[in-house]
Parts: sequence; C-alpha cells; structure tokens
Amino acid sequence: KKAAQQIMTEFDGVFPTDIAAIGSLKGIGPYTAGAIASIAFQKAEPAIDGNAMRVVSRLYGIDADIAKPASRKIFDQVLRRLIPLSAPGDFNQALMDLGSGICTPKNPDCESCPLKNFCFAYQTGQQEKYPVKTKAAKPKDFYYFATAITNANGEYLLTQRADEGLLAKMWTFPLIEVSRESFEFAQKNFGKQADVLDLFSVAEDVPLPELLSKDVVWQKRHLGEIKHIFSHLKWHVLLFYGVKQADFLLPSKSQFVAIKEFDHYVFPKPQQKLVELLEKRKQ
Repeated sequence: KKAAQQIMTEFDGVFPTDIAAIGSLKGIGPYTAGAIASIAFQKAEPAIDGNAMRVVSRLYGIDADIAKPASRKIFDQVLRRLIPLSAPGDFNQALMDLGSGICTPKNPDCESCPLKNFCFAYQTGQQEKYPVKTKAAKPKDFYYFATAITNANGEYLLTQRADEGLLAKMWTFPLIEVSRESFEFAQKNFGKQADVLDLFSVAEDVPLPELLSKDVVWQKRHLGEIKHIFSHLKWHVLLFYGVKQADFLLPSKSQFVAIKEFDHYVFPKPQQKLVELLEKRKQ
C-alpha cells in the first residue's frame, strides 16, 4: 500500500522502470527490484537470492560466505557478466528454477543439470561444499516492560531513544529493562497477586521514575507480549496500560502525542507492534 501511494505521489502514478527508482519504493529490496526490472522491463539487472548464489557459487567454486551481506557484491559482479541483454528476465527466472528444482541445497540432481559440463563443483565432486554459509549466532534475549500512558486528551507518552546505538533517535513507549525472571513473573501473575508498581520496581535502573507515581492508574492486567528479532538481539516486551490522573514533569526527550500524529514520528518495528497490540487489547 505504501509503495502504491509512493508511486502516485512521487512518480505521477506510473510504475518506475529505473532500478534505483524501483528500489526506492517501500518494501522493495534489491532482489525484488532486480526481478521487477528484468522480468517486467527487460533491464539487465540480476535478481540475487539464495538460489542464484547457490548456483553461481557451485558453478565457479566461489567460497564467499553467502550469510554475509558483503558477499552479495561478489555475486552481483559475476551475474552482470552472465546476464544477457536480450532476455534478462528469462535468465533470472531460469536461474531461480534451476536453484529450486535441480541445484538444491541438499542432494542436487546434477545429472539432470544443463550446466554440469561447466560446473566447477560437479567436475570436482564438491557439490556439498558450496555454497559456503556460516550459521548465524542465536540472538540474545532481552526483556522489557513497555508503558502505554495516556492523558485526559487521549494522547500517549512517547520517549526518544539516545542519539547513538540501537534504534537511535527513534520514538517508543517508555521501556523498562527487567530480568527474565521478573518478566515471566509479571506475565503469569499480573492481575492476580502482583501490583504494577511492585513490578516496575524490579528494574535495577528505572529510566523514568515518574512512572512510579500514584498519579497513573494502571489497568489491572497487562495487554500481552510482543516479540521482535534484530540480527543479534531478541526483544520480549510486555505491554502495560495506564491513565495519567494529574500533571507530572515530563522526562527529557519525552512528550504526549495523539495517535493520529504517530505517523509524524519515526517508530522502530517493536513500537509499531506495540501500537497494534494496544489498539487491539486496551478495551
């Protein structure tokens, strides 16, 4: 939807044909941009996915680690030498089919492959060696309480993250980092025997002490959990909902914002998930 709106506002309602312009559309990455450019507009642009990298790595004996983003440039350079100007879309689709149907990750059907006479891996009996792909480290778990605090105007408290580091300068509901044990206790017992202020007090370093004020009336249940995986981190976030009864001094880089104004703030994906959960569960 966002890409369609972007086409209307930025490209006068006409789908762009230039690879850079296609790649500028929301939700379209390098692979999809290459596929669209080559198949729809006959541009000599490679569409590099796992299938393409597997076929090319076996064909030429390329030992670049396909799990590393930097390796994509190597395969891009090779494919640009191979892709025909006359039928780039057919070439990319053939490469996709070859990788998905014959040059498979395990037990490739090399005898049926039309490239076997030119394939380094087949000729040297090293099909299982390629492609080289290291296993990604398991993301480290982090646990948070998120606090959706609304005022009499129906606005929600947002706070801006630090200027550097993960999610720099983005806006979220106030977050309190807690231990796994505290998180799981709150998840199971909140609304039964646990008071929200007692739960918040388990954090070693509460970033917003105003949240502990009695001027906030907390709903007697949490609204649920969202999870989000970054490349090396996994966030578990439990959402609490409260209503501010009186004015208190706002922390730095914090302000109350109406939901209809949220689009003007840069939200990370975890915050987007929290807003969706809030709208679904707060009633």
